[in-house]
This record gives sequence, C-alpha cells and structure tokens, in this order.
Amino acid sequence: MTTIQRRTVLGALGGAGAAALAGCSPGSDQAPGGTATEAAVALPTYAPYQGVKPDLPASTAGVEAGFLRYPAEPVTGLTEKPGTGGPVVAMASNPGPIPPSADRNRYLQAMSEFLNVDLNLQLTTVADYTSKLSTVVAGGDLPDILQLYGIPRIPDLLEARFADLTEHVSGDAVNDYPFLANIPTDAWRTCVFNGRLYGLPIHRAAVGPIMYSRADLLEAKGLNGQPKDFAEFKQLCLDLTDARANRWACATPNGVKIFIQQMLGVASPDWSEDGGRLTHIAELEQTEQAIGLVAELWQAGVFHPDSLGGSVDVRALFVGDTTPLIYNNYTVWSGYAQQLRATDPEVRLAGMLPPGFDAGSTSCLWKGNPSYSTVAIKQGEPGRVAELLRIANVLAAPFGTTEYLQVKYGVEGVHYTMDGSEPTPTETGTLEATGVINYLGSPPAVLYDPGLPEVTEQQHAYQERAIPISKQTPVLGHHSPSQGSEGAQLSALLEDTQNEIFQGRKPITEWKATVDRWRKQGGDKIRTEYEESLARNR
Repeated sequence: MTTIQRRTVLGALGGAGAAALAGCSPGSDQAPGGTATEAAVALPTYAPYQGVKPDLPASTAGVEAGFLRYPAEPVTGLTEKPGTGGPVVAMASNPGPIPPSADRNRYLQAMSEFLNVDLNLQLTTVADYTSKLSTVVAGGDLPDILQLYGIPRIPDLLEARFADLTEHVSGDAVNDYPFLANIPTDAWRTCVFNGRLYGLPIHRAAVGPIMYSRADLLEAKGLNGQPKDFAEFKQLCLDLTDARANRWACATPNGVKIFIQQMLGVASPDWSEDGGRLTHIAELEQTEQAIGLVAELWQAGVFHPDSLGGSVDVRALFVGDTTPLIYNNYTVWSGYAQQLRATDPEVRLAGMLPPGFDAGSTSCLWKGNPSYSTVAIKQGEPGRVAELLRIANVLAAPFGTTEYLQVKYGVEGVHYTMDGSEPTPTETGTLEATGVINYLGSPPAVLYDPGLPEVTEQQHAYQERAIPISKQTPVLGHHSPSQGSEGAQLSALLEDTQNEIFQGRKPITEWKATVDRWRKQGGDKIRTEYEESLARNR
C-alpha cells in the first residue's frame, strides 16, 4: 500500500503542491533547469517526426498526439546501429523494483546487441537515487551517460564535468539526431546552463496537475461534474460528503487549495512576474483567500479525516469510492483509469477544469514541467560524445517505431507478445524490461491507453480544453542556488502553518507572519537570484 506521510503530502499532489509553497519551480535545482536564453544560445530546431501518423493530432500549443491502438505496422526509423562496439556505462533511477543484472537479464543483453555496445546499466531506486548520484559525482568516476537531478550547484557541476552539447545539437545541428529533433522546444529550455546546452530532456506533457473526479459517482447522484464557480464547487463537495457512509468529497486539502487558487486566476505554482520583479505565490492575496476557504471546507467536513496529521493512501481512497475528488499529476490518468476499469467496467474518470471563482472572473491552469529530468553526457572527445548522442537518439525513438518497441518493451516473444497490434508485456518483460531505460532517453509524450481507446479520447479532449488556459512559470529554465539548498526547508515552513490554519489550530492572520519569516529565512534571497537571472536574459 502506498502511504503518504505528512511531510510528503504535497509531493503526492503531483509536485505542484510543494512548488506552490516553496518556489520549487520547474527551473529550480529540485527539477531540471538553467538559464534558458542566456547568451542567446540557439535551442535545437524542432523537427516533428513524420513517419508515424497519430489517430488524434498533436498541436504546437502542447496538446499531445493520441493513439487509439499501437500502429499495426510499426516503421523503422534508423538504418544503422549507434554504437561502435565498446563499453558504455549508464546510470539512472528506476521507478519500480531493480531488475536483474545483465548476466541474468535478456532485455539488457538484447539492448547491448541492439545498440552495438557493451552496456553496463547501473540502476538505483528513485528514493535512493539522489544519494547515489551525489556519491558518484563526489567520487569522480562518472558514467558515460546519467540522469541528473536533485543535487545543488548543477550549473557548476555540468560545466566542470560534463560535455557541452551546444555544437552537437543547437539549432539545425540536432538534425544529425532526428529523434532528438522530434523533442518539443520547451523541453530543451530546461537543459541550458550558463548559456550552453549541457543535457538532453526527458519530455513530459504540457498539461499540469488536475482535479480528477469519479464521473460515475457524480452522475449516480445527479451532480454536475463541471461546476460553474466556487459556490457550485463548494456545494458539490457538500453533496458528495456522507461520513456515515464512509465518503468524503476530497482526498487532500492542499489540492483543493491549488484548485481554488486557479479559480482565482493565480497563473503559476511559484512566481509571477511584472517588469522583471517577482512575487511569490505565498505572498498573493489569492493564496491567503484560498487557505481561508479550505479551512471553511475542512470545518464543513468534506475532507477525509486522515488527510492531515497522519498517513493516507490517497489512491486507494479515490479508487475505492471513498473520496470522489482528488488533485494529482496528469500522468496518473492512465493508471487510475486502468485500475478503475479492472474493478468495475462502468467506472469512469474525468478531469475537472477550474471554473472562474465567480461571475466575470477568469480561471487558469498551471503547465507542467516540460522535462522530468536532464540526461548528461560525460566529457570526452567529440567522436565519443557523438556516439553517446547517437545512443540517446535511439532511446528517444518515437511511439509507433520498431525502435520504440525494442527500447520500451524488449524482445517479442520473450518480453512481450502482440494482442492484435497491441504489445502486451509478459511476466519476464515486467521483471526485466518495464521502465528500465525510461530516464536515459525519452521520446515526446503521447496519449496511449492499451485496450482503452475511449480513455485516450477523453484525455485528448481534456487537453484541448486545458492547454488554452494553461500558463507556465516565468522562471522556467532559470537557476537559483538558494532554491536548491533551502527550498525544501522553506516549503516545510509554509506547509506547517498552512495545515494548522486548515484545521483551525491557527487563525488565518498567522499566514502573513509566516510569509514574513519565509522571506527573511531565504525567500527574498531566492527571489533576488531569479530576478538576476531574468535580468541577464533581457
């Protein structure tokens, strides 16, 4: 069972929760990012791959391509193997159990042959990866390719230890690596440090965390799943709550706070900019208003009683009919849908857009981080760097190619079988191949739900409504050293006071005093560092 401790509740809300408190932006040291336009570096020219036609089109604004099934005839995008036969050491985190080592893993053996290298893949659990990465970096014996995130002083580290990729992939140079050229421009902004390109992005959807609803439960009660204002949303929460029946409207209060902030038009999870001056989200009147409204909802009993002050399996509450509303990352939509359908084929999931707070007001959504993390390449001779880029190019093979099947699924008949045109992992595939190389290279994200084409259609329709009202943080791709070193502690300071106000243990007036402490203890320093980076890019 997945339990979420009090300190990590915000992280369970898709990452935006912590960012909304401490300024942990998509451009901070807690995520990939540098100074995206400093020194006028030319970002890689975007050249969408034309070899595979989706069922539902992508858009330049960020709506993802949708596939209702895997293409019946996958195309082969490359004609030569990328490697030269020598050893390649790679290191990354792994979201699931660590798979068997190469001597007992047919997937890794097949990947060595497929890439024409002797692949030595070193995997560490997500929970332990930052510690392992720090140890490896300090030791000096760097892998050839590695996933980089979660450690401070990233710009200095990259410049000192890793390959400058600017001449290899900036502008039209990226055309030598057509699958890397297929990655949207915004994702590359997170890979620029000190005015140079020092990494490759792991692309993610433009749409950010959202409010999910159990559409089947709402319809059964005759309730509208898309309220027109805050008053209707509040009434929806009251109507869904029945403590005697073990049902509360919402899983966690912080997600509802963010949803209300979006109703009030707050345009970013961390900073807003006006003429080069930054204001943190904690300093906004709308944030104080949203906290006060959540406190009222807490008193009305619409939140699960264990959502603060303990641990709670929010996924189980949502899937198990206990809390019909949950705010979480967009990327969990498919997983929720699969799990719900396995329980009951009639169960349906929907994404709720934030309405304007009241008549005449305008709401917005927050865009997601366009890259999950950065892939860095060890310094070396130009020919060696080019070889490693060719390998990364293959790992970024687009959905619908034979290369994608090899990288994501493994060997047909061993790691997956075909159910019609759908690749279906075997038990061996689940053990040896699932997610193993996801964070060393990645194609653009697409919408694909095996066996559930209607879910893909629902997600695509949601994106078409959500993207036009979604906004990106102004500090995307900008660097604050203090955010990396002090951001977590500052997040905890704001989180603790917020939760006390939610539960009625502190008055709402305490919020301003806490924000003052946040500023003095490091918030103003972070602001200054971001403003200086913004000024350099004018």
